[in-house]
This record gives sequence, structure tokens and C-alpha cells, in this order.
Amino acid sequence: MNDKILLNFFKEIHDLNIEYVVWKNSNLINNFFLGIDNLDIYIDNNNYKKLKKILSKYKWLKLVNNLRNYKFIDHYFLFTRYKTYHLHIYSRLITGDSILKEYDFSALINTKHKFFSTKYNLWILDYNIQFFLFKLRFIIKNNNILGKLLLKKQKEYYINELIYLKNLKTKNNKFYNGLIKKYYLYFEIDDNLKIINFQNKRLIINNLNKFKIRNFLNNFYIYSNFIIRIFQKKLFKRKSFKLEKGLSIFISGCDASGKSTILNEIYKIYKNKIDIKTFTIAKPYPNFIINFAIKKKYSKIRSNKKNYQNQKYNFLLMIRDFSLSILRYIVSIRINKYKKNNYLVICDRYVSNYYNQINGPRISNKNIIYIIFRNIELFFYSRIKSLEIEIRLRTKLDIAILRNIQRKKGEIKNKEEIVERYHLFEKSIFKSEKIYEYQNNKYLPESINDLLILFNKIILSKTNDYY
Repeated sequence: MNDKILLNFFKEIHDLNIEYVVWKNSNLINNFFLGIDNLDIYIDNNNYKKLKKILSKYKWLKLVNNLRNYKFIDHYFLFTRYKTYHLHIYSRLITGDSILKEYDFSALINTKHKFFSTKYNLWILDYNIQFFLFKLRFIIKNNNILGKLLLKKQKEYYINELIYLKNLKTKNNKFYNGLIKKYYLYFEIDDNLKIINFQNKRLIINNLNKFKIRNFLNNFYIYSNFIIRIFQKKLFKRKSFKLEKGLSIFISGCDASGKSTILNEIYKIYKNKIDIKTFTIAKPYPNFIINFAIKKKYSKIRSNKKNYQNQKYNFLLMIRDFSLSILRYIVSIRINKYKKNNYLVICDRYVSNYYNQINGPRISNKNIIYIIFRNIELFFYSRIKSLEIEIRLRTKLDIAILRNIQRKKGEIKNKEEIVERYHLFEKSIFKSEKIYEYQNNKYLPESINDLLILFNKIILSKTNDYY
């Protein structure tokens, strides 16, 4: 059960006496454990340093928001097979309207005003203080046009939090009443987000100015930058988050080792949160060409099982292989482009620089024309950059043969070809900077779980080294 991971994670935090509080959206804590909503945690810098070590141990990934990032607010994600958990960590209590976050209310928070929830095993900020902070956030959002629009857009979200806090806050709380008096927050908010008995709005806002951390020019820059990023996000169809630093990974393995299945499953896990792109460099053709070629090739194999590769190498095949080298080079350029834009790039296989190896150069030196094309082919392969990580699936031959037979769709290959390409893979060297080997002899669901842990570990080590 994935919740066990979270229980162990928070237990370790508590055992080390790391002080934190859930400071808002307490009504969504259950959704956090379901992998639906984020958990908003406030923690001071000293405790945050200790927390980062535990975050790293449990493979939480720090991601960057594609629209707006704040100096003292971080996003951490824990990716598991069926759930994705999101921690929203504040090392200073930066809040305000949804874009600016122009106020720092850290001085108003005392983590001693908290209680331990036995239901969730979490430290939660006193509901009276949460209600006071809700009022502050609400009045600030109502102070400008954009804040009002965003408030209207998320109206139900704020109503649910308001009603939840109203039902749980206590009457005649001295600390709460002192804050209300000090900051003139005597107004009430009804269950439809309408303000009752609202007076001295300007006095309230002026009284909060001492908590402001940005001036007019800062605010103008933030709004302008935000609008540009919204446009870019829509135009390039980017997700909400990206890696701090782009990363390229490819999965290698013998035929029928489950490469494509594993890649597709890993992609599904990350795709809703992270900017991610997948490539197939072995056959970088349009799908209709691939499907036609596969259908034609395997109909020949079925009709001639004794020798499925009895076709002599000719000029047309040479042109095909030459075109393949160019297409692979183009794909490698696209891979590096996405990587530079902080994408997680995952490839199904990659290229080799060596003849007689999988995805390597193919043109023979039959005559002078072939030699010319061979040298140009070599040039393109030499220009293809290595990817950072290769995850090499080590699969037993009998398991690969069995998986080939059990394929429900795609190309079911001749046994002789599986055997031949198995031995070819074993001696193939692909263009990678670092290799992680995985013994891929389990049932595929188990392998996918193991490889997801490995992916999280690799991403953490390559993009969050400063933990």
C-alpha cells in the first residue's frame, strides 16, 4: 500500500523532532493521501535543512512550476505506481493574491499553536490561526481586480475551506481575538464568500503594508512575466511542472524484453505532472510506414521460417540505411532540444557507433559508391550525442522467447530472430554516459514498480544534487 510510504516518511520526521505545521487547506488532507491535492506545510529554515535529507531518502522530486516560482515556496512530488503525492513547502509564509504572493506573514506564525492529528499523523496549525490567515488571504485577494477574478474562478475551493474552518475554530480564543483586534479584522465572511460588517478596508490594507515584500515595479514584472508564461504554456502544451534540469534516459534490452511496455507505463505515471517527451529512435518513421513494413516483413517470415533474412543487400537497402542515419540524427537533435527546455526525455532504445550492432551503422563497403555513402552514414552517427542515462534490461533468453509468444499485439517475431537478436544485443554498446543494469526477469508489473523507483532515484541524483 502506497500510504505506508507516507506513514514511514512522516514517522521519520516526527522521530527526528522536525517541527512543521499544515497551515492551510486542512480540509484537503484526506485528498492529499489519495494523491489528489497537495499538502501545504510551513517549516522554518533550520528544520527544513533536516527535512531535505528525508525528502531525498524517500525520493521526493523537487519540480519547477512552469508559470510562477517563489523564493521560499517549493514543490516536491513522490511518484508511485498509482498515486502521485505533492508537498507544497513554505520556508517562509509567503502569501497574497495567487500570482504575486507579495506578503510575508512568517512573523505571525508560532508553530507552538498546533495540535497532532491522530487521524492523519500530522501536526496541524490551530484552526483559529488558520481562520485568521484565511481572512488575511481573502482581504488581500479582494484588493485588486486580478485577485477577485482568481477568487471567483476558485470560489468553491475557498468556500469549502471557509466552512471547514468555521466549524472547527473555537469561540473566545484569546490569541485569535488578539490578532483580530490588532489587525482590525472584525468583519465576517458568509458561506457564499460575501463580506459582512466590512469597515475600514483601507486601514486594514495599510496596516498590512509592513508585511509587504515587493514594490510596484516588482509586481508589474511578475504580472508581465506570468502572462508571457501562460501564453508559452498554452502554445507549447506544457504541463504545470518541469525538472530543474533536463534529463535524457533510454531503455535498452533484447527483443521482447518489455521495453515499450515499460516506457509507456513510466510515461503514464509522469505525464500528468511533468513536461515529458518520448522518442523511438530505432525506427524513426511515420507510423503508417512502420505498420506497412512490419506487416510485409512478418508475412515473409511466416512464409519462410527457415531463413527470415535471406534477402541480399542491394542499392535500395543501402538508401534505406542511409536515410535511417539521417533520421536518427534529426531525432537526436530533437531529444537535446527538449532536454535543454527542462523536459524529462525517455527513449525506447538508442544508437550504437559500431557496425554489426543493434541500431548501429549498416552500409557495407561493397564498392566505391557504397563506401561514399558509408562514410556519410558514419558522419551522422558520430554527430549523434550520447544520452545521459541508459537503463539496460538484462532478460533471460527463455523469458524473452516466452514474452514474444505472449504478445497480444504488435509484432510477434520468429523464434530464430529473437535468439539471434538476443546475442546481438548482448554485445551491443550504445551511446550513453552512464549505465544502470536491471535484472528484468520478474513479471512486468513488478519490473515496472522497480524501474519507477530507479527512475525517481536517477532524476533525483541528476536534477536535485544539492539536497
